[in-house]
Amino acid sequence: MTEPTATGGNGDGFLAALFDLNFDRMITLRFLRVIYLVLLVMSGLGVLYWVLASVAYGGGSGVAVLIIGAVAWFAYAILSRIGLEVIAILFKINENTSRLVEALERRD
Repeated sequence: MTEPTATGGNGDGFLAALFDLNFDRMITLRFLRVIYLVLLVMSGLGVLYWVLASVAYGGGSGVAVLIIGAVAWFAYAILSRIGLEVIAILFKINENTSRLVEALERRD
């Protein structure tokens, strides 16, 4: 039985990894870039909506909301990046542990 690998396995295609019912090939790391980009775009759109709504309803607070929104977006980008890096680290630990077990099994 092959241990799960974070990078997708033995060079199999994406669909083979997606429908691997034994979970021998992990595909999450392939999606982290896309997930991060989607999070950044969605939070940016949220800040933009917040700023436009502030200007439309209260005119004078638009600049303050723009500054606060930019700071909030930047903080959200940092926190989401940290969260995704933790996920990537967990998958890398899994991959390296699997390699270590395979090396020890070959040694015996």
